[in-house]
Amino acid sequence: MVQDHLRLVLEIPVHGRISHIVVVPGKSDRLFVVTEKHQVFTIQYQNSQIVTESFGDVTDFRSRTPEYTTCILDPVQQCIGLYQAQGLFKILPNSGTNVFNVRMDKLDIRSCVFLDQDKTTLAVLSLDTRNNASVTIYEVSIDQRDLNEIYSFSVDSKAMSMIPVSKAFHGGFLLVGQDTITLYTGKSKQGTSLSFAPTIFKTWDQIDDNRFLLSDNGGNLFVLALFEGNTPLLKMDLIGQPGVATCVTYLSDGLVFLGSHYDDSKLLSLSADPDEEGQFLSVLQTLPNMAPITDFCVVKNENSSEIVACTGADASGSLKIINSGIGIEQVGEIGLEQEMQQVWGLRATVEAEFDSILVSSFINETRVQILTADGLEEQETAFVVDESTLLCANAYSDRILQVTSSKISLLSLGDGVISVFSPDASITKASSIANQCVVALNDSRLLLLDLSNDQIQVVQETKLDNEVSCLHIQQTQFGVIGALGMWMSNDIVLFSVENLQILSKESIMGEGVARSVLLAILEQQLYLFVGMGDGHLFYCTIGQDCKFEDQRLVSLGSQPLGLTLLETSQQHCVFTCSDRPTLVHCKSGRLVFLPVNLRHVSSVTGFRTALAENGVAVSAESSLIIGSIQQVQKLHVKKIPIGVTVRRICQHQNDFVILTSPQQGPGSLIVFDSGFEQKAAFQLDDHEMALSLCSLKLNGEHYIACGTAYVYPDEEEPKRGRILLFSLNDNLQLEFEQSISGCCYALVECKGKLVAAINSKVVCMELTPLNLETLSTHHGHVIALGLAVENDMIVVADLMKSMSLLRLSSETNQLVEVSRDFNTHWMTSVESVSPEIFVGAENHFNLFACRTPIDPRNEHEAKRLLPYGHWHLGDLVNRFRKGSLVAHNVESPVKPCLLFCTVNGGIGTISTVEPEAFEILEKLQESMSKLHKGIGNLDLLEFRKFQNDVKSIESNLFIDADFVESFCDLPLHLKTQVVQDMKVSDLESVEKLVEEVARAQG
Repeated sequence: MVQDHLRLVLEIPVHGRISHIVVVPGKSDRLFVVTEKHQVFTIQYQNSQIVTESFGDVTDFRSRTPEYTTCILDPVQQCIGLYQAQGLFKILPNSGTNVFNVRMDKLDIRSCVFLDQDKTTLAVLSLDTRNNASVTIYEVSIDQRDLNEIYSFSVDSKAMSMIPVSKAFHGGFLLVGQDTITLYTGKSKQGTSLSFAPTIFKTWDQIDDNRFLLSDNGGNLFVLALFEGNTPLLKMDLIGQPGVATCVTYLSDGLVFLGSHYDDSKLLSLSADPDEEGQFLSVLQTLPNMAPITDFCVVKNENSSEIVACTGADASGSLKIINSGIGIEQVGEIGLEQEMQQVWGLRATVEAEFDSILVSSFINETRVQILTADGLEEQETAFVVDESTLLCANAYSDRILQVTSSKISLLSLGDGVISVFSPDASITKASSIANQCVVALNDSRLLLLDLSNDQIQVVQETKLDNEVSCLHIQQTQFGVIGALGMWMSNDIVLFSVENLQILSKESIMGEGVARSVLLAILEQQLYLFVGMGDGHLFYCTIGQDCKFEDQRLVSLGSQPLGLTLLETSQQHCVFTCSDRPTLVHCKSGRLVFLPVNLRHVSSVTGFRTALAENGVAVSAESSLIIGSIQQVQKLHVKKIPIGVTVRRICQHQNDFVILTSPQQGPGSLIVFDSGFEQKAAFQLDDHEMALSLCSLKLNGEHYIACGTAYVYPDEEEPKRGRILLFSLNDNLQLEFEQSISGCCYALVECKGKLVAAINSKVVCMELTPLNLETLSTHHGHVIALGLAVENDMIVVADLMKSMSLLRLSSETNQLVEVSRDFNTHWMTSVESVSPEIFVGAENHFNLFACRTPIDPRNEHEAKRLLPYGHWHLGDLVNRFRKGSLVAHNVESPVKPCLLFCTVNGGIGTISTVEPEAFEILEKLQESMSKLHKGIGNLDLLEFRKFQNDVKSIESNLFIDADFVESFCDLPLHLKTQVVQDMKVSDLESVEKLVEEVARAQG
């Protein structure tokens, strides 16, 4: 907690799905964690890291997992109670004795709580076979390992949960129902009740002995107060509507954390008195949440891609624009008549807090603009404006250095030109720091100039073998050193600025000419970056004796790279200017490359102002953009509130089309333009639910297709629906309507035809002048839930029967089954990786792949899709889409091909890996999981096993990219240990491959 804000301190991956977390108080609080596979562990935060104190497995074999499970702490801290197996209550004593089970004759349990009494006492709310509710009070005997029933009594059948209360109320409990809350004190079977309008409370937390926070399914937050007396009183007040909560936690001093699965989580401030608007709650901080993602589309840009996702539910429903990389939040833009070569942001004096001078260099001139209250204005200054500028920088005090091809000028805004030096040869490159400047001349000489005392003097001079192509000097741990590249050589030279003596010289990898060079200190490590003429970036670390270490080469574009060092509020980073601009920053000792959402950047400079702490000026294409660089992070999310559940989305040319599904009333089809301003809408019929959506081209015209079903309360399954075909110009126009018998779960285009999944069949339709005509129908499915297209092949995801592959004949327009997977999988989504390989997701949180047979021996084998990989994701996938969030590098062995979204708001990438690289990554994953156990001693390979109700399969042909990426974060001795276990001698090649994996994932 920092100044009424939550700040992320540590984030640790867990190899499991967490089902329960309990805080165990002590001198230093601990967390007791339970996973869905019944693994338990205790962790503590020590010395800025998580430490595992204990771990174990509490699986009850041959037992059925109940619908309600819980993990609770005894107030006197004698034990932890765990209910995860029907008919058994597990006790984990704190005394160090063994864990044991006690039998419970209650099968349908709704709630369990420990009561705040002298002895360990358990209260259980349960239903019998006639749906009659009762509360049973037990005494837990840890010594005798038994439950002793004390008494039991009947309660309202609408009772949903229990809340224990303090000893001030004799260690009783609150029984929470749908329209009443009843307080039971001591051993009394008669309680004091409070009635309210019907609602369902989802979560609660205790403020103090007398007050509780309760949140309901309507997003309302209440305070329940208990008043002591001979007859206790209950009072409940509505204090606000912050949103539907999954959990609510009272922190301290009126601060409340509200965690939500359906909306953004919030940090709230609770006040005793209402504000001017009558509100008792104020939102201090909003923590973005993307769950649940029901659908998404991939929008392709020139440099990268972004996702537009349907997130949230009901009033929290929204669209979220998600992109990987860095965005420039534009403040202003200036049109340019000619291409800008370079731009510099300067301060009026070195001591000034903000930049106020912008110097722009063109082919034959220089322009100077001063920032005033009215904006940037060109003013008369002492700058040289009739030449192109090679360098502009603050020197000292109010002195500014300007270097052109003919002279070096020292000037100030107030005093004009202070000093000028013109060498006897043309200047080609220049770099400066404080009162030192190094210039390269076209006769291969290098000069060191001293700028102090308002004089420009040549201090050192040296002759090089070739003309300099790039130059940069920097203050480092070795003193002020410089780096330069040359036109006729592949060498990079490091030299001491003090005497211009060469410190080291090395030929670098790559075939291009060095066009830009930069020395930068990132996370206390000195790096050398070299931008090549062919779009490659060479980089390495500088070690002892200025040696080049850990050399790498990566492609960042197809045009010469320019390099600029930027300083944000978080850290230093390197901006590479090219046709695919990229920001390079350092995280945990390794470089991360993030694409920038601009095209063809020729120059960039920091331009920090009062309005933009991370301000930049960027020359991109034909304009100069003034803006602020976004926070350096992996994903950037922009929210577009819709206010209703968004079920489906597709991109239609430059517009976006969504299907909404409100709690009450008919759904709608809404069109937004590229700026997400509503453009058109179409309301469906009463009781009509929109289920599928696609953009397609039929008979040369663009259409929007929508599949629906009529849902009536008295029907178990919908019996009819519609397929609607719209054209879009300025408005939506319904062109064709086709009634169908059942639900249209999916729509795709294949070879200019419309293919629909309608209940248990897949139908191919053709657009005629009159209607949609059915060309062929394929039967044999339980329910066809999803479709994916690969050329003339259609992959069908079935509710129960895994996936099947159909071919649409171009001659007969018939749907013919080519092959199918004969395993049973309850599918949620499917997509093709290639014409031979297909990836599916099923409802046990697993992913699997199938492929067509390579050389089938007979017709039977040819019709069988073969298993091609199994993996446990740990989340339910709603949708696969082809695409990637990062630019594709054709030279990389790791090529991203699919994106997917999950119920819990996850966005994932699936990449193909070349066989040789896959073999190395598989060994790396196995060695890391063996030598580097995760939190709670959880085994990664055990977690990633494909597991459902029928079978368990070791994960195969899948690599956990997030896990292998963590290899770069390991200390050197652990890296070495892992590589030795892999029986691979080259640590550097493994690190390079892992970095390729990281770049492919975005």
